[in-house]
Amino acid sequence: MPPLNESVFTITSFTLLIFICCSLLLSSLLRDKSDIYLVYLLMSASVLLVSSLNDYFTDIAHLYFMLYLYLVTIFSNNLYLLTLNIFIFVVICLSRKYYNKCVLYRSHQGKSTFKLINDSINTLGTIEQGNILFCGTILLLLLKVSTL
Repeated sequence: MPPLNESVFTITSFTLLIFICCSLLLSSLLRDKSDIYLVYLLMSASVLLVSSLNDYFTDIAHLYFMLYLYLVTIFSNNLYLLTLNIFIFVVICLSRKYYNKCVLYRSHQGKSTFKLINDSINTLGTIEQGNILFCGTILLLLLKVSTL
């Protein structure tokens, strides 16, 4: 079986997230305004990632996406958003392992705002260091979900 193309994987994944966001917004599963705003943030990041060919907008979308993930992890108590975050982090870890890099890192050749932020967090510059952070976040999310 031929390997899955990074672009196809990225577009498919973020298009699916757009549909999930629309479904959440149309349902009555989001009760707090902050959760609604967070879903709009995820939808904005997903639309930018799917539609943008511009490195600058991809950079902003990557930042919005990570911001969404950690804001939900820290501040939300919505079971559906927390569960969605668990699935997203699992897919991130698996895709980073499969492609041996972040699939959104394609446009960060050289200098970009997100690359500067990432390099300050990921001091070793390895996929494993990022995956350790993401796996720790998954454990935190599982703990949070188990207490709801």
